[in-house]
Amino acid sequence: MSVFLLHLAGAAHKHPTWADFGPVEWVAVVVAGLAGLWTVWRAVMLTLNPGESSPDHIKYSILNDELLQATTPTFRVPEGT
Repeated sequence: MSVFLLHLAGAAHKHPTWADFGPVEWVAVVVAGLAGLWTVWRAVMLTLNPGESSPDHIKYSILNDELLQATTPTFRVPEGT
């Protein structure tokens, strides 16, 4: 019998379940979960309070409408076109 037919019959592999995890796999799951939670928490905290207070920081040039209007190029259509 070919490997393909054994695979179709379900004899070649078995889908793992949570009960099949050993200690190493559980440690990997916990570490990955904690890393994901920490990443989301850090992203939210830095979004709400970035901690930059210097007046020449780039965020102030983006948020300042007067500076944005002064530096936005104006495009003119040449006459006669």
